[in-house]
Amino acid sequence: MTYYLALGSNMGNRGRNLESGIRLLEAQGRVGSVSSVYRSPAQGMPADSADFFNLVLRLDSELEPRQLLMWIKIMEASMGRDLSPGPPRSRRLDVDILLCDNRVLNTPELTIPHPRMPDRAFVLFPLAEIAADVVHPVLKTSIRTLRQRLDNREGITRVGDPPIVSGA
Repeated sequence: MTYYLALGSNMGNRGRNLESGIRLLEAQGRVGSVSSVYRSPAQGMPADSADFFNLVLRLDSELEPRQLLMWIKIMEASMGRDLSPGPPRSRRLDVDILLCDNRVLNTPELTIPHPRMPDRAFVLFPLAEIAADVVHPVLKTSIRTLRQRLDNREGITRVGDPPIVSGA
């Protein structure tokens, strides 16, 4: 299966955290294209929260979506993320499943495509960089078009080249 995943970090060495996340994901499949790194303000968090570094990558994996989600939760916890319920908190690693082939999945624990993806510049800008022609399976619109429809960039800026990964 082909997945597109969003990785974010706003705690510690954010760039290194993203690279660690990529390495951990390589254990579950082949990491393909990786976007540039973008900086964006923390949304829905206290005003003094550090900005996020974000990227999007393609992962080809044999894991089913729920299996991948379980692996992601283990990864996030291993990097110190507090997964307990509560308000959004700073974190070393946050991974979201954006897309999985043309699948549509809606369960209490996982929704694919990611429901807030069409409204998030910090997701659509890096995703369009590596998968502009991929079509959103529900909206039937390309990622390029979704990115172009955004009213604003939400303060995101490109801050670095894609991290180098072994499988790409």
